[in-house]
Amino acid sequence: MIRDVVDLSQLTAPGLVLDVAGGGEGMIGRALGRQVVSIDISRPELEEASDEALKLVMDAADMSFLDSSFTDATCFFGLMYMPTQLRPRVLAEIFRVLAPGGCLRIWDAEIPAATASGSHGDRDHGDDIFAIELEVMIDAGEHARPHRTTYGVGLRDKAQSCCSVARSAVDCGFLALGHGCSDRTFHLSLLKPYGNDRQLAGQIPTGVGPMRVVRAAARDLQDAYGVLADSCRRVVNRGRPVPHWLFTSEGVQHVANKIRDCDYFIGYVDDSPAGVVWIKWAAAGCWGNSGSDRTAGYVHGLGVRQEWVGAGIGVALLEWASSYIGSRGRRIARLECDAGSSGLCAYYESLGFVDRGLVSPDDQLRRYERSALPAPTDGSPG
Repeated sequence: MIRDVVDLSQLTAPGLVLDVAGGGEGMIGRALGRQVVSIDISRPELEEASDEALKLVMDAADMSFLDSSFTDATCFFGLMYMPTQLRPRVLAEIFRVLAPGGCLRIWDAEIPAATASGSHGDRDHGDDIFAIELEVMIDAGEHARPHRTTYGVGLRDKAQSCCSVARSAVDCGFLALGHGCSDRTFHLSLLKPYGNDRQLAGQIPTGVGPMRVVRAAARDLQDAYGVLADSCRRVVNRGRPVPHWLFTSEGVQHVANKIRDCDYFIGYVDDSPAGVVWIKWAAAGCWGNSGSDRTAGYVHGLGVRQEWVGAGIGVALLEWASSYIGSRGRRIARLECDAGSSGLCAYYESLGFVDRGLVSPDDQLRRYERSALPAPTDGSPG
């Protein structure tokens, strides 16, 4: 039996999430609860799902939803049950019902073509079964326990890989945000472009001219990492601690994972990457129960390149992030910072963030929050 571990403990979303093929174990519904609208072509599979999601019997290749109905969609080990020729139609339908700037996240099994067609290319083994046993982590922390489940499917016409699914998604119009793979499973994140300027999420004024705020995709990794590494070097130069691994290949992978899993944006001035900001939609580890009450967006990181320090890039990105959080239906913008940096704490306080105390008495992170800015009225995402 093939085995693997899938971590959903960090999965967050600002609003309703369309979960395609969400019957059976209903893992996304377990992770996100009432935020989820689960569809499945099988009523018994939906009835089996023991979660708080809204469940609808619906064909994923011909959905009843209007265009641009959701900001997020998921498919958790559902494509493997669909015939190969049906998957592009399903991806195209998900693309249609996602709003511009919406994300699709897929988790599924790697099923090699040689295996799917039987031993030595013999397609007469139609009764052969592909099965994978998973440990799915939904909760975080020391008391978290994995949910164990098994997915199985007949091998005929079921070959797939991260690359083949990504190609089909790109053919439908998606942009690749990133992926994670083992030799057994994959996790793929995809973006529905905002419009003609596919990754442009907004444009804001700064002291050195307009800044284009671009949703980072996989191809923007070097720009994103370059800004973060430069910003972290300045922190080190000021005598504050930064993990050494951030300046290694592990740091590059860390940024790649953030681009894949967060709402990650790069600010460009004159086509030069000047700053980065990334946002998540829950932070129970730092904010306790209020960190998962769906009222706030969390600025998990902010960085500015040395040559743009003093040009108002950080302020502009924070103001834009606050507006973006408001546009996603959240009313509070929150962040944490190094409590030992009095200058950084004063910086956030000068921007209207209110001190909500340390994460814990022995923790060096200080929490701040302020009201999110109203959503723009011109239709832009932020």
